[in-house]
Amino acid sequence: VVNNLVTSTKGVYVDATYGRGGHSSVILGRLSTEGCVVALDRDTSAIDSAKLFASKDPRLMPFHSLYSELEIVLERIGITGVEGILMDLGVSSPQLDDPERGFSFQTIGPLDMRMDQTLELTAYSWLNNASEKEIERILKELGDENRGRQIAREIVRRRPISTTTELSNIILEIKGSNPQANRRHPATKTFQALRMVVNSELEELSKGLKKAFECLSVGGRLVVVSFHSLE
Repeated sequence: VVNNLVTSTKGVYVDATYGRGGHSSVILGRLSTEGCVVALDRDTSAIDSAKLFASKDPRLMPFHSLYSELEIVLERIGITGVEGILMDLGVSSPQLDDPERGFSFQTIGPLDMRMDQTLELTAYSWLNNASEKEIERILKELGDENRGRQIAREIVRRRPISTTTELSNIILEIKGSNPQANRRHPATKTFQALRMVVNSELEELSKGLKKAFECLSVGGRLVVVSFHSLE
């Protein structure tokens, strides 16, 4: 990623998904004192981590921001064009590791799944208010879940569903839990689809890609790490 991204040691680079700073740290390692990294993340915990890093290395400039707000952030600090932008899509390890964030089907936690904790819409509120047809559509479109109809019907029948394990157990009942028949956990696709709809991930990606191309200098590079076919 960094080999393809960094073309100038004096350049301005954007890490649009800071996470815990893995990419930013390596990018900064390639830059001179004249270069810098503008670090964005929609997760306030990630930005707290970035601010701690920035207190030691002022070449990192952190902002709590969505992809679609990239242009606004750069205007705020007087930057008209950047040499490179990195987007590392999807959920991050710290989000999965914290049960209270509700991203993981492996541990019990509230059905939250918000990447940005300041937003109101949670997985709990969406799942317990959406229609059966809407749930089925999201599971099929965003999760490629071929048992979407049965899962949606059972979710609606058992609502309200409050925890990650409640949802996971419903899916296990429908799909079975034979590890040889399922290389991935049976709840993987449903949790993925639910996370993507709660965070409007594809809509935000479309806006972010447009903004990224507008903010790149001539010859600038955009590097995107994706894991999902629709991305």
